[in-house]
Amino acid sequence: MTEEDIKRIIAEENVRTLIKKEESKKSLAIWKLINSPFGIWFSSSIFLGSITFGYSRVQSHFQQKIEKEQLINMIDLEIESRLFQFKAKAERSSDSLLFIQSTEFDVSNIQEFDVKDYFIQMKRPTDETDIGYYSVYTEFEDRTLISLLFELSSLVPSRKDKLEINSVVKKIMSNEVLPIDNIETKEETLEEILNQIRIKRWSKIWTD
Repeated sequence: MTEEDIKRIIAEENVRTLIKKEESKKSLAIWKLINSPFGIWFSSSIFLGSITFGYSRVQSHFQQKIEKEQLINMIDLEIESRLFQFKAKAERSSDSLLFIQSTEFDVSNIQEFDVKDYFIQMKRPTDETDIGYYSVYTEFEDRTLISLLFELSSLVPSRKDKLEINSVVKKIMSNEVLPIDNIETKEETLEEILNQIRIKRWSKIWTD
């Protein structure tokens, strides 16, 4: 090894030593800043801010989940109520006509509402029906049954529930649940319609 090589190695070592000293000074300065009153306050602010932000996000998530579940329950109850009213009105109409026919009144000019009439009315907003459908929640008065079903389908988390609700939507929109030729009595017609559109989730209050 030549003398020049030795001098070069010594020079490189001196440079590395200087760099380490500068880095050590910087690290010491940073730690002094962190341990100073200002550094402690600043670090605490960042830490507490992060915790607060994280807590707010978690709280917001749970609040949105609760509100979503409440809306699902409200729509389910509204739909169940309209299906129940459809059944009750169709049955009452039939019973009333039988009672009138058993009396001495002239029934020749009495027009009986058909099950189909009640079905069509059920699909409309309750504030537009002609035969007295009502809403459980006033905010749903101007909503059609189909719009409620579509919204419910978009809210429920289960794919199975979505498919089941969408199947009911299709049947109601297409009127494919309306009477078929081999059904003769109103009772059979009503039972056939309800069997196709009344799924389990709409049997919480109306259980019969």
